[in-house]
Amino acid sequence: MDMADGGRAAAAFWDLALREHLAPAQRRCRPRSPVPIGRLPRATSLTLPPLLAGYLRMGAQVCGPPAHDEMFGTADFLLLLDLDIADRHYLERFAATGG
Repeated sequence: MDMADGGRAAAAFWDLALREHLAPAQRRCRPRSPVPIGRLPRATSLTLPPLLAGYLRMGAQVCGPPAHDEMFGTADFLLLLDLDIADRHYLERFAATGG
């Protein structure tokens, strides 16, 4: 997620992830270079990047708070897509496209 806004979108997404998309405790991790989201104001509107939104629709879970990728100026979230609990409809669409 782009950090051009100072991390506001990443902080807002983390709030959403905590409410709706957080992985179980045994699958969580902590980043080595965390984005200090606790101190950041939240974006007032959140538009997810299409790839991230697609993974969440398939049932991916967020494994922890964002890591700061200084090289690319992004906040990176580790996602896990457990095929045993993934949305079958989206998996079938993905397989049909050769993805």
